[in-house]
Amino acid sequence: MVAARGVSLYNARRLGTRCISLLPNGNAQSFVTECRRQKWRATVSRYLKGRDFALQAVLAQWCFTLVLGAAGLAANNQIAISLLCGGIISTAANGWLVLMAFRPPLGAPAQKILASFYVGALGKFIITALLFLLAFKQFAFLTNAFHAAVMILAYVIVHAVAWIYPLVRR
Repeated sequence: MVAARGVSLYNARRLGTRCISLLPNGNAQSFVTECRRQKWRATVSRYLKGRDFALQAVLAQWCFTLVLGAAGLAANNQIAISLLCGGIISTAANGWLVLMAFRPPLGAPAQKILASFYVGALGKFIITALLFLLAFKQFAFLTNAFHAAVMILAYVIVHAVAWIYPLVRR
């Protein structure tokens, strides 16, 4: 690797080998500026792809929830409602986490990004607890152990879609 005039070899490596090429106008300062600009563009691109990928995972959970509900209709309405409730609870909680995790703008301080993740995780926990409580209060048949187990199983399966989706997507 060749370091530019006025740029140490360490800084040239830190800025990335992709922008180590011919010096624009032979000026080391414009070389460093261009390298930083290229690195910033790559970071913005990764950030936007990550947000889109996370939203796609939530969309995959939603689609899987609808498929589970449709499959449950083959058995009976109560099973279909149990499956839909479990899937919706999981999807809503993960959707909240995704929205909160990618809320800070790119380049925000690390503390702000970490706080956003903590708020998202706390909100996910609260949303999950409240939606389970609401489901048990609204649907009397969920007091039956079988229907409650179906709902919780649907929650776990749809939650696992968020973990499996990145592996399948590659």
